[in-house]
Amino acid sequence: RAALGEPLPPCCAACNTRREGWLNQSGRRTTLNFYRDRLPAKALLVARLEREADIGWRAIFDYDRDDTSAVALLFQRHCEALHLLDRITLASRAELSSLQRRVRGWIRAGREATFVVSLLEEQAEADERVYGFNYWRAVLTRAVSKAGGFLSECYKSSEAA
Repeated sequence: RAALGEPLPPCCAACNTRREGWLNQSGRRTTLNFYRDRLPAKALLVARLEREADIGWRAIFDYDRDDTSAVALLFQRHCEALHLLDRITLASRAELSSLQRRVRGWIRAGREATFVVSLLEEQAEADERVYGFNYWRAVLTRAVSKAGGFLSECYKSSEAA
């Protein structure tokens, strides 16, 4: 147990080394405690896909800046204190490549675009049920399911192959 009588929240080694203090200069907590804090049944983490000429598709992660609820602001401080957005964006490169290969495989198997989108949505929902709405892979998969340009490019590259 922590000195304040709360259970220490589990975290990865990278987050554990980044935790400086659990309060910021304004006296507000900087990190979530997943034992205590109730997150809303919606994603506070968002992703958008961008196509860059030199590197292809990449995901940009951010938090929902329109949500100003107390828990959303704590989530934002949590992301900032642990540098999560940069770390997730970096980790998403391999996952996005994997999703691209999976989508192309479904296309080569003759799946229609609506079916591919439904498969991606089902995967995002499955991840959300297990890991929560803010699990970065679920957020990324959902963003891919809504990215018409990404899916169109997968169809075009599969036709050319």
